[in-house]
Amino acid sequence: PRLLALKATLLWRLGKPDEAEKAANEALEGDSEARALALDTLGELARSRGAFDEAMKFYKRAGVLWRAVGNHRRWVLDLNNVGIVFGSKGNDEKALAQFQLALESAGDNAMLKGLIMGNIAISLEHLERWDETIQTYNETILLAKGSQFT
Repeated sequence: PRLLALKATLLWRLGKPDEAEKAANEALEGDSEARALALDTLGELARSRGAFDEAMKFYKRAGVLWRAVGNHRRWVLDLNNVGIVFGSKGNDEKALAQFQLALESAGDNAMLKGLIMGNIAISLEHLERWDETIQTYNETILLAKGSQFT
C-alpha cells in the first residue's frame, strides 16, 4: 500500500486524476503513513475539482495520521492545506486563522514558515489589509534571505 500511495501522488502530479484516485483508494488499506499519503492525494484531487468540503475532510484526516506517526512536517503541511481550502471557499478570515496555527506549529523550519507566510500574505491581500500584506511579504523575503532555501 505504501507504494500505491506514492504511485497515487505521482499519478496526480502527472495529471492522471482517475488513476491517482484509484491508487489512493487502494492505498487506504495500508499502514498509517500509506493512508495519510493517500488521504493527502485524495485531498488534492478533491480540491482540484472544487470539492472543497471533501478536500478539507481528507486533509484533516491525513493530518491526524501524520501527527500520530510523528511526521511533524507533513502535519504542518496539512494544517496549511486546510487554510488553502478555507481560502478557496472564499473564507479568508478562517484561512488566515488556520495559516496562523500552521505558522505557530512550524517551529524553526524556515521552509515551512516561508510557505505559510506566503499564504498568510495572500489571505491578507484578499482581505485588503494592505499594510499587513506588505509587511508579511517583506518578512517572508527576509526569512528567505536568512535561510538555506535561497
